[in-house]
Amino acid sequence: MIKPPANGVFSRFDLRQLPKDSANIVCTTQIQSGVMIMDQDCLKYDLYPVLDFEQAVNLLRDKVENIQNPYDTTQENFIFTGSTLQVTGVTALSDYKKINFNSAFTSRYNNIIWKKIAIPLETLALEQLKNYSVIAADRDISDYGDCATQNFMVGMEATQNIVIQPGQLRNANHTFTDIEGYCKWEGEEYMFYQGICGVSSMAFRASILDPDITITKRSSHAKWYAQYYGKKVVGDDASMYEDIKEFEIRNDSSTPLIIKSKIIWDTPYLVYIHQTPLSSPVSVSKKQTGPLSASLERSFLSKWELVKNIRDSTYYEITEESN
Repeated sequence: MIKPPANGVFSRFDLRQLPKDSANIVCTTQIQSGVMIMDQDCLKYDLYPVLDFEQAVNLLRDKVENIQNPYDTTQENFIFTGSTLQVTGVTALSDYKKINFNSAFTSRYNNIIWKKIAIPLETLALEQLKNYSVIAADRDISDYGDCATQNFMVGMEATQNIVIQPGQLRNANHTFTDIEGYCKWEGEEYMFYQGICGVSSMAFRASILDPDITITKRSSHAKWYAQYYGKKVVGDDASMYEDIKEFEIRNDSSTPLIIKSKIIWDTPYLVYIHQTPLSSPVSVSKKQTGPLSASLERSFLSKWELVKNIRDSTYYEITEESN
């Protein structure tokens, strides 16, 4: 598969994947109105183009109906090997291969009739998804108050379409600063408000599971808010407060990282997507080291070497108050 040229038209000389008997193969593809028009030889010999990474992700976002294997909030020790997106309403490319090629429509050019097949772009995007790494974290917001829920949703909206280039830093505090729609008390002038830490905590959890992400800045809450994080201290929250407490990550992969948010059956998800497969499984260990302290460790392989990251958290009280 290759990336499309500027004019969106592909010739068999562009594809560079032709078998030895390529002299008799005709493969030209062209994008028209949300479909890829291609000669039947393209499909027969698996010669179809790669869609732009961001375009492919956007084509599938609204088609996702379920996410499996998000961050495990209940287990103290688990190994993450990737999340799975279940997509609805998109026909798999393998199903198109089962179509009788005699049913393909014809196109006349220079008095020669070519057999053509129309493949929806969503189908090509779904095929590409097989090679992506997907990392998801979810969150239970059923105990959030009205104001915190509103601010959480404002934060979710701000994370619908984030792209982090290789080597680039992304600071969540900057993302959530001065967004319209926050619920706040009259006269309050903060960068962001209660409930937004729920989104940064999801980002922290997704980052823990991603071996190609380095967490450069992270702070735990001063208090452990049982309303949001439960009464057991496990240290997987990320607090933000003005410029004092920041959450920041760096993309250490060789390709862009796309971050999407989505709500499925009242459950909010934050999803990291890389253009390449997961570079290593990630082992996560969460330990409560004291009544108000915890240690979280993640381990993974990088260039055949074991990498361990440990994050310690300390709180001065457990409270039912909202943050």
